[in-house]
Amino acid sequence: MTATYKRGFSTALVAVLFAFTAALFAAGPAQAGTSAPQPGPTGTVGVLGQHFVKYCVKHFKPHSTVTVTNVTTGATVTIHTNGNGAGCTQVPIKRACKPLTEKIVATGIGADGKPATVHSTVNVPATKSLCNSSSGGTLPFTGSEIIITGVILGVVLIVGGAALTVVRRRREDGSAA
Repeated sequence: MTATYKRGFSTALVAVLFAFTAALFAAGPAQAGTSAPQPGPTGTVGVLGQHFVKYCVKHFKPHSTVTVTNVTTGATVTIHTNGNGAGCTQVPIKRACKPLTEKIVATGIGADGKPATVHSTVNVPATKSLCNSSSGGTLPFTGSEIIITGVILGVVLIVGGAALTVVRRRREDGSAA
């Protein structure tokens, strides 16, 4: 009886290993993406936050004030440049269900003492949580799209392993007799 239990346990263990391996290969990679902001000619747009974008300027008059305006939203902030004529600030951006392109304009006194203006474009990715649906909103999808395929493959491998074990036992029993 102990040999039978050992065979059954070995078969079950092999079947579980096959199922686990199949599930690993069936799982697809997680995908998430945001559009990277496009830098301006003398101003740069940094990493997008939830409601702000980091905006930096350089080549302005040292220790001066630069006014930065998001033309799309009308929001205005200021940058106080350092001794090199550079500085950064956080500019409010508009979020929507669909991707948006927003224009940011920075004005101040250039390093040469003349008025200077910098134009930059920010590509804001869609915010799916702002989309309306009949159920009152959407939830992010965090599962696998091919989970059913993985489960079916795992079941097939388990059944196949069990069938091979039965065939092997019958052959062993037939040759032993």
